[in-house]
Parts: sequence; structure tokens; C-alpha cells
Amino acid sequence: MRKLFLLFSTLLFLLVACSDSSSEWGNQNVRCCGDKYSNSIYKRGEMFRTGAGGTPQDFEMAFKFYQKAADRGFAKAQYRLGRAYSNGEGTKVDYVKAVEFFRLAAEQGHAGGYYALGRSYDKGLGVEMDTARAIELYQIAADSGNAFAQYNLGRIYSQGRGVEMDPAKAQENYRSAFEWFAKKTAEGEVWAMYNTAQSYRHGNGVEQDVDKAIEILAQGAKKGDSSCQYELARLYMKGDLIERDPAKALGLYKASAAQNHRGAQYALAQMYERGLGTEQDLPGAVEWYEKAATGGNTWAQLAIARYYHRGGVIPADPVKSVEWYEQAADSGNAVAQFELGRVYMDGELVAENPERAVELFRLAAEQNHHDAQYALARSYTKGIGTTTDSVAAVHWYLLAAKQGNAWAQFELGKAYSVGVGVQQNPFEAVRWLEKAAEKDIVYAQMKMGQMYAEGDGVSKDLQHAAKWYGMAAIQGNDDAKQKLIRKLFVSD
Repeated sequence: MRKLFLLFSTLLFLLVACSDSSSEWGNQNVRCCGDKYSNSIYKRGEMFRTGAGGTPQDFEMAFKFYQKAADRGFAKAQYRLGRAYSNGEGTKVDYVKAVEFFRLAAEQGHAGGYYALGRSYDKGLGVEMDTARAIELYQIAADSGNAFAQYNLGRIYSQGRGVEMDPAKAQENYRSAFEWFAKKTAEGEVWAMYNTAQSYRHGNGVEQDVDKAIEILAQGAKKGDSSCQYELARLYMKGDLIERDPAKALGLYKASAAQNHRGAQYALAQMYERGLGTEQDLPGAVEWYEKAATGGNTWAQLAIARYYHRGGVIPADPVKSVEWYEQAADSGNAVAQFELGRVYMDGELVAENPERAVELFRLAAEQNHHDAQYALARSYTKGIGTTTDSVAAVHWYLLAAKQGNAWAQFELGKAYSVGVGVQQNPFEAVRWLEKAAEKDIVYAQMKMGQMYAEGDGVSKDLQHAAKWYGMAAIQGNDDAKQKLIRKLFVSD
């Protein structure tokens, strides 16, 4: 019955659309079922996407109509098809294909296409991250009045990312965006409420007014806007601007997740996993992680990869685990890149592949993931998966050590102590070894004990030697126990 209704309503819609002799494309000499026909197909897709006019919401049907109109070169449909690929609506997430359709739309002057393509370069989705290119595309869209592009330009200029920080230019773009969002909000356009609220919350383009922001978020959430529901839920969980209420947050996350908001689906999974606002429900958590992961949320992809990795709630599945790790890693998730690197290095779920492991460690390390920086440094130290390179090793140990990685601090201290990969420097050796020793790295404690006992890089001090040997001994190091006994009871 439903299929019959869809077929009848679609045929009726196209018949009415094609019977309209007026052309919305100006003086272009277009046949009735040329661009006008493409537009009617596109509009049908919009009805299925939004559930308008009594049409059942169906992303897969929307995708099919967008595809038909996009194949005919219709820019609006190309843009929407790109969004479908980007958000996983009616199809699997495919950022490369999304970029392809955003570019096609942009080439026809579609402002949304320029904005979405700019965002792809901004976030590194489907293309290599390129802030300069993102700014260029955002500017084209902003000049056409696209408020989302204006807002993102404001963000970039306020952060000074890829350009010189320019607060005045940031506020200029924010103000243009706010005026449009606020106008649409006043007209009752629910989708604009989230951006209007965020502008008030952060003082972007308007005087900061947190209470006004919360009021608008609440209005948008009540009217069913998934972004408002998600953001309001986050505020209820954080509890700094409004009273913390996990139960209210849970209800809002549920409402937003039901509308395929990927962030809400991931957050809802975490609520079930941790028993926040409800009883713990691990199967429910896995269900929502998988939905969010399928929609392209990289943190959900990482979470589901871990569940398939360790098993328990769901049966362990090495193949599915690696597939999800790979998807998250390919999308640039540094934690996933590091963990997948360990999988390849250890050969736990797949055949051992040190070269692939090093490649993944490097990707994560370049995103400042300190465990990956340490792992990459160790690979250079040992010559595993790459050539031995003590200088490169010290470089990555230093970056990880500065972030507080205790093992990197220990290895860096050793390098300074013996002058491998860096000029020997006893003072730097002591500085880094002490940091590691204070974090209970037993080998660092042993080395500190030895240095004070022998006066190596420090003034000889048996009391300090005994202190560090004692700390290592407390951790069960037998060698430290013996050295401690000798220092305490046997004279030189």
C-alpha cells in the first residue's frame, strides 16, 4: 500500500510540475521537462528528505531522486547529493564522492556548493586539508550571501588559522552571518535557531547573551531541531550554564539521535555505556555507536572497533574491528590511527605489518598524539618498520616528552645521557630522567639512583641515590633492592 502511495504521489507531482509553463530559469530556452523536469525531481527528493507534505521521511528515496536530478546536471541536486554522501543519508558515507558533487555544484555557481567544498578543505574530508583553499571557497560563498560560509570565515579569522588573526574581520563576517540567521529565526525558520543561539552564546557578531542563547536553543529543541536538541543536551550534561540534569540530557539526545544527528547518536551511546541519566545498557550503547559510525562519526567508529576488538557485549570479530579502525583512521581520527598502528605492529587482529604501523603512527604523531609520537620514536630507535634514525627518534621523543609522556621523557633523558641522536648533555639528561622518575618509571628511578651514586652529571649524593633506588625497590625492582642495601650498609 505504501509503495502504491509513493508511486501515485510521485507521478502526480511530476505531472503537475511539467504542466507549469512558466520558467524559473529566466530566458533560458528550456523544454518543459528539461531543467524544469530536473527541478521537479529535486523537489520530490526534498519532500522525502524533510517529510514535507505528508510524505513519509525516507532518505533512501530522497537520495534516488537527487541522483536522477544530479545526473541531469541540476546544481541543487548535486549539492544535496554531496550532503547525502557526507552525512550518510540514504547511502554510505563517502567524503570523496561528496567532494565530487560539491565541486560540480560549485562549478555552476551554487553558493552552498562553494561553502560545502570549502568545508571539505577546512576539515580535510575527502581531500587533503588546505586552509588557504578553504578560505578562498568560503569567501566566494560568503560574497554570495551564504551565512554559513560567513560564520566559518569569522571563526578562521578569530583563530588566526591559516591567516593572520584579524578580530575586526572576524566580527564583520560573524555580524553578516548573525543578521541573516536572526532574520530567519524571527521568521520562524527552525533550522536557523541553532546558529542564532551559538552567535549569542559566544558573542559572535552580536553582544554576548548566554540566557538568550539558551532560550533560543530551548525553542528550537521544542520545535524539533536536532542541532538545538543536541546542544541543549550538552549544556545539561556540562552543567556550567544551566543546572546539570542527565535525565533531561538523555531525552534530548534521544530526540536528536532519532533524527540521525550523528553527534547525538554518539553521545546517546555514551550515556547508555556509562549509565548516565539511565541504567547502564551496553547492548543499547553498541546499537547507537554502530548507527553513528555508519553515519560517519569517527569517534563512534573507534568505539565500535574496540567492541569488536575485545568482544564480550558483542562477539569479537577481527575483520569488522579492523574495518572500523580503518574507517576512523582514514577520516583523520588520531586515536584510531594510533590504535590501528599498534594492531599492525603487534599482528593481533591482522598479519603483522610494521611498515603500515609506522605510517599510521606518523599520521597520528603529526596531529600531536603523544603516544603515537613515542611509538614512532621507538620505531626509529629500533629500526622496526623503518630505518634506524637516532636523530629522528630524539625529535619525536622530545615532542612527546613536552606533552608529559613519561616513557618519552625517560628515553630522551637516556639520549642526552649518552649523546645518541643529540649532543650529550648531562644536565638535560637529569632534567628529563627526573620527570620520568617522578612518574614512577622504574628504569628512570634506577638511572637517577646510579647517576647520584656515581656523580654522573650531578654531584655525588648517596642520600639522593638511596632515595631513587628506594622508590624503584618499592615497585618491586630486585636490582634496586640490592643496590639500596649496598648503599645503606656497605661503605665504598
